[in-house]
Amino acid sequence: MLGKSSMFCVNVLSEHQDKIAKGFAGLLGKTFDRFSLGEWNKLVTGAPVLAGAAAAFDCRLVQVIDQFSHSIMIGEVVAVASKSQDPLLYGARKFRSLRKDGAETTGKTEELLLD
Repeated sequence: MLGKSSMFCVNVLSEHQDKIAKGFAGLLGKTFDRFSLGEWNKLVTGAPVLAGAAAAFDCRLVQVIDQFSHSIMIGEVVAVASKSQDPLLYGARKFRSLRKDGAETTGKTEELLLD
């Protein structure tokens, strides 16, 4: 949960930040300090923003919807930061990259999901 703060940032990690994703997912141990990896900055709200993230959405909390064991947090975006980097994806139980393939099989650039 957010604790006493009503600010948060949604960081869209870049394809090279998989270790940070593993840390926040709890895959590096229960006592692992999630903010020890990466460089952290702030935008408007003061919430932690990951430097080098593909995108970051700095938000003010508007509403929390509790449903069973989860909470859905709805925020108003007050600032955005982005870099021209491919995002880190997760699917089929592994991290993946989205790459553009220059081979023109159909006359346009194809996007491929790589393992």
